[in-house]
Amino acid sequence: MAAGLGHDAWNGHSFRRGAATWAAQVGIGETQIQTLGRWRSEAYKLYIEYSKEERIALSQRLQSAPRAQHR
Repeated sequence: MAAGLGHDAWNGHSFRRGAATWAAQVGIGETQIQTLGRWRSEAYKLYIEYSKEERIALSQRLQSAPRAQHR
């Protein structure tokens, strides 16, 4: 192939994963992602990949969040 990848490197899940990840990155809501992929369950969430930078930013947000007071 022109990209240097064999046909066996791609399958239907590759495109579902790519589409779900792209949709999340551009701000499409979860309900719309679920609709676009024709998912009846919340399995679409397993297809969304987050970059290392996104995971680090999320971790930093969690660390800087105010802690809940125990009653």
